[in-house]
Amino acid sequence: MRLKCAMVIVAVCVAVTAAAIAYAAGKATSEVPEVIRAQRFEVVDADGEGRAQLLLVPDGRVALVLADEKGKVRASLTVPPNKRPSLSLWDEKGNLRVGLDDGSLSIFDEQGNLRAGLDGEGLLFWDEKSEFLWRAP
Repeated sequence: MRLKCAMVIVAVCVAVTAAAIAYAAGKATSEVPEVIRAQRFEVVDADGEGRAQLLLVPDGRVALVLADEKGKVRASLTVPPNKRPSLSLWDEKGNLRVGLDDGSLSIFDEQGNLRAGLDGEGLLFWDEKSEFLWRAP
């Protein structure tokens, strides 16, 4: 008789616990905030290393910064107050390779030399010593 009573009590406790967990799980997923406000958000990987940031820079720019698995910044998008946005892309060594700023596109080689550009005047090319080569039109 005692064994049956103990089994009933255990069964009731398990049922109540399961119901509480199910209720809490349903409550957690149904109460998603409409807006989250902050001056900085950071995405981290499984090791806690920063991989992405969305932040307000002290000078007033809004920036989205993306890093690779080694923590090196590989891309950034910034929007300054009252100016055009800019986009920068870096290679795995940390060298700037592409820049889009104020309506101009710049492409750099592995040594950081400007090699090609596109602006309001046309397409431009430079050699490996950064000497101007050609412009079209």
